[in-house]
Amino acid sequence: MKKIKTLLNTALICIGIFYFSLYILPIFLPSIGTKYSERFDMDIFESIPIGEERIVVDSLLGKPIYESIDNVNRDSIKTNYWYSKSTSGLLMYEKIIIQFYEDKVVNKIRALDGD
Repeated sequence: MKKIKTLLNTALICIGIFYFSLYILPIFLPSIGTKYSERFDMDIFESIPIGEERIVVDSLLGKPIYESIDNVNRDSIKTNYWYSKSTSGLLMYEKIIIQFYEDKVVNKIRALDGD
């Protein structure tokens, strides 16, 4: 009986460590599950104002990891520059996106996310 109790306690501790690593630790250290673009700098990202030209953002932050298009309707096609991606399908990561409409910044997204 004592062996079963020890085994259950060990399993609970392992599950707790696993949960902590996947969901709690990234809240405090988001870079653990995140790969950022080559020249990305959080201070520069934070300083970019809404309305800034895309060419200025390109010169400040360099190329994004990838681009996507939001095509909600014909009159509001937005381009998303993704400056981060997940390093693992399991860990939470810091999602960093700048949205452009007509080559001007219209939104900046910084959020902890999971895949």
